[in-house]
Amino acid sequence: PNLASRIQSLASSNSVIIAPSTRDLLGEVFTYEDMGQHKLQGIGQPVNCWKVTEESGHQSRFEATHTQKLAPLVGREEELEILLRRWGRVKGGEGQVVLISGEAGIGKSRIVQALYDGMSSEDFTVLRYQCSPYHINSAWYPVITRLEHASGFSGEDTAYEKLNKLEAVLCQSTQNMHTVVPLLATLLSIPFEKRYASPKLAPQQLKDQTLAVLNEQLLGFAAQKPVLLIFEDIHWIDPTTCEWVDSMIEKIQDKPVLAVLTYRPEFQPSWTGEAHVTTMNLNKLPRKNCANLIKNITGGKLLPDEITQQIVAKTDGVPLFVEELTKTILESDLLIKKTDRYVLDGPLPSMAIPATLQDSLMARLDRLASVKDIAQISSVLGREFSYELIQAVANPLDVELDVGLDKLIDAGLILRRGTPPDSIYNFKHTLIQETAYESLLKSRRRQLHATIAQILEERFPALVEKQPELAAHHFFSAGLIEQAVGYWHAAGRRASKRSANAEASSHLSTALAALDTLTPSEQHDRRKLDLLVESIAPVSAISGYSAPELEDIYRKALDVCERLGDTPQIFPVLYARWLVAYVGGELLQALDYAHKFLELVQAQKAELPATVAQRCIGNVLVMRGDPVSACRYFRQALSTLDDSASNALGYIYGHDTLVTAQFYYALALCTSGYIDQSRAYCNAALDRAQKLDHAQTLAAAHALGGGFLYALLRDADALASHAAASASIVEEYPMAVWAVAPKSLLGYRSLIHGDYETARMLLSETLTAYEALNYHLWRPVHLCHLAESYLGLGEFEHALESVERGFKEIDLGRDSWFEADLHRVRGRIMQASRNSNEKVEACYIEALATAKRQSSRLFELRTATDLARHWAQNGKVNEARDLLRPIHDWFKEGFDTQDLKDATLLLDDLSKISNGTN
Repeated sequence: PNLASRIQSLASSNSVIIAPSTRDLLGEVFTYEDMGQHKLQGIGQPVNCWKVTEESGHQSRFEATHTQKLAPLVGREEELEILLRRWGRVKGGEGQVVLISGEAGIGKSRIVQALYDGMSSEDFTVLRYQCSPYHINSAWYPVITRLEHASGFSGEDTAYEKLNKLEAVLCQSTQNMHTVVPLLATLLSIPFEKRYASPKLAPQQLKDQTLAVLNEQLLGFAAQKPVLLIFEDIHWIDPTTCEWVDSMIEKIQDKPVLAVLTYRPEFQPSWTGEAHVTTMNLNKLPRKNCANLIKNITGGKLLPDEITQQIVAKTDGVPLFVEELTKTILESDLLIKKTDRYVLDGPLPSMAIPATLQDSLMARLDRLASVKDIAQISSVLGREFSYELIQAVANPLDVELDVGLDKLIDAGLILRRGTPPDSIYNFKHTLIQETAYESLLKSRRRQLHATIAQILEERFPALVEKQPELAAHHFFSAGLIEQAVGYWHAAGRRASKRSANAEASSHLSTALAALDTLTPSEQHDRRKLDLLVESIAPVSAISGYSAPELEDIYRKALDVCERLGDTPQIFPVLYARWLVAYVGGELLQALDYAHKFLELVQAQKAELPATVAQRCIGNVLVMRGDPVSACRYFRQALSTLDDSASNALGYIYGHDTLVTAQFYYALALCTSGYIDQSRAYCNAALDRAQKLDHAQTLAAAHALGGGFLYALLRDADALASHAAASASIVEEYPMAVWAVAPKSLLGYRSLIHGDYETARMLLSETLTAYEALNYHLWRPVHLCHLAESYLGLGEFEHALESVERGFKEIDLGRDSWFEADLHRVRGRIMQASRNSNEKVEACYIEALATAKRQSSRLFELRTATDLARHWAQNGKVNEARDLLRPIHDWFKEGFDTQDLKDATLLLDDLSKISNGTN
């Protein structure tokens, strides 16, 4: 305040000279006029001078960086009017989204700035997010940088000071500080444990809670006044931030928020069909508009016609091109400035006007020869860079760096936020940065990348820890591949911990590709194996358990394991190989893989992995209709596998091993006829899954252990409960395979309730969804129930077609444990469609034979009940009773289930009829 008062006092009667390093600091307080270059006493060379004229009224750092007056907007009046109309709706409480598409340099950012300027007299909150081509796989990058800028972090801030600054920003939009601060401090890698409790959340939960908090922040601002949210260059958005944008666009429909998103045409947004979303494609400017833009850039002075014509012809209607070419000409020695025009200083040489934007930008850089090196160094740092980092890399005298950066700003090539040493610089456009970068010799580029990588390691460890992919990029571009691989590996691990699976997969695959360029060695093989094993979880989460990408990973990993010999890392690789075959319906192959897995772990005396192998064998045997043998393997696994042992195994095999073994054991017991024991193991699995709070385990437990077991037991209420629980989990934690399960469970429930049309629709959709995922387990089960749905609708032909599809799946080697029920349902269809008794009985007899062969007592009881009812209807009462009685009497538990209730009731009826007849 004292400095401002002093300058204002001096300015009333004097010209005040402001040094370049002071200019942006005062830019937040005053406006000033350019007085050109003057020689000052004691200074041996021209310096830029400014005269303070008045208070500026700047309200943000963003405004302060745009001290040079922008040329008026040309040729975008209709688009600007649309934006302002959408803003009018926002002020009325209707959330709006405007998607602005256009090629590089077409003026996307300029029209956003024009919108902002047009709203300058209104009271609103602006939130700006900038995506970067260097951080496409850096989870939350635009969010992190905005929070850091909004909080005003400096390079010398302690963790305590950063937390204070973050709190000062967050309290403006929320009162829930105890929840919000720990989540966003975690995002910014700021320690907070001395002030707040650490959230005990799994990685996926942490991500989802962060999504919720960001929406809460946005809506908190919107509750106070309208919000203008600007998201630039979303064609470079990282997948995690894109998830937030997805949810944000949905949540602002009835909130006073205008979200403006800019992107290049190659990006395909998924939000275009929403009612509150407007798409705006920016086309190239017509020739007349180009001429007007040139006139604005020259300050109203006319250029010679031949120059104007060449600029218009060569710029092809791209505003940035027009601007850069015009500035190139003005900065050249081709023209002489007159009162109202420019005139040529001699004939116009051929090729004086560059034919491409890159030529134009290069010409401008060449005219800044004294600071071209700073521009080039800056370009290697990236589109955005800090003063602190370029100072460390460039290493000239501070005043030389300041002057050089100021010249680049004056030339309109870069922009600045804040004041050195806490300032952040941006190239005005990515094409400018690319031009400067391409102007470097390749050897010089590598040298600069190596220097930057070394400086990042030595002087910016916090930045490297938060963005290891940044160090990886510079090491790789320097040709230092091993170091780059290490940092991409670290980036993959960091993303996995945050459940940013897409980013994790990308970082790890990039590391693998880089590693493959090195000379093979044992050390590189071990690193490659680590990368492949750690890729299994994110790839399976993204693409499903039988994805070709997962198969490619395990094949490569097995090759490496063979070269290395015995290594514990082979166990999850063997499991992945088994999983692909199992889920893909190749059950014989899966069984062979599981036995080889068991042989290896027993040879290496690896007790805990042996339980995984035993569980895998049991799984396949259940699906192949051999529940008795399956139970034997499950008992072996469970004799060793308790809570602590399963905890030690962790989730490297996708789910908790104890939970998975228990619910598959429950299915085997159920089909074998031990129903109460089956429910006991299922409940134990569900209890453990709830306590673990591991999303994939819990989803599997509700879908398989709870859902499919109670579908088998025809318990509609339990099905509804597990379907709801499963749907809640997959809504919060997207998982490709388990997202389909609620649909199938609700289909079974509808079938039990006699809502056959709903059952048909849901089961058909289930089959289609699983087909897309190459998930072939349970298909005969779904087809059997689909056939029952068609039977209930009286569509016998479709019912038989579904049964035949089920048998075809079995013939292909898929799960055959429902084979007996397929024969039984075929018999019911034959019976309902009035086929001969011989055909009907043949189906039921085949069902009984299959059930006995598979020791599937539950299916044997179900079939015997249907056949006994059919015989009774045809006068064969005693035969019916003699068939059903011994099967019914075998059961010692589970008498509250529908199958046993039906069998008991039928036996009573048969006895009454038989006694009456006698």
